[in-house]
Amino acid sequence: MLVEFVKERLLAAIEELQGRAHEVADLSELLRKKALPNAPAVAYVLPLGLSGRGGESSAGAFTQMVDEIIGVVLVIRTANDVTGGRGVPKLDNLIWRVIEAVCGSAEAGAIGDFRLMRGRMVTVVDGSIFYQLDFATQLQVRITS
Repeated sequence: MLVEFVKERLLAAIEELQGRAHEVADLSELLRKKALPNAPAVAYVLPLGLSGRGGESSAGAFTQMVDEIIGVVLVIRTANDVTGGRGVPKLDNLIWRVIEAVCGSAEAGAIGDFRLMRGRMVTVVDGSIFYQLDFATQLQVRITS
């Protein structure tokens, strides 16, 4: 699965995420239960969905290009900093290391390499910065009848 592939890329490339990159389907549930680890940096990798483009039918075959989108939510914590401001330099550095670890890689079966779709600040909660990076890779649906 692509979520596991991205998680493994992060673990292999970013030392400070060793043991701190996790696959999740519902990050909001972890937040609700206050179950986030008390670590300075954590990454959560989650499936964000599919985006289809076009589609062609001919001679009993259907093909369509599909982007599978994976999110990486980085959580940066700084002690005694309710605004999260002291974590911003660390976050900047980590963002670019995650981009370098994921972009240009491809799992078997993918047509294209992972590419960055967007990055954005999600929120700051109790001094923890949540920043989300979205990556996509291209797959192809092929159906014959």
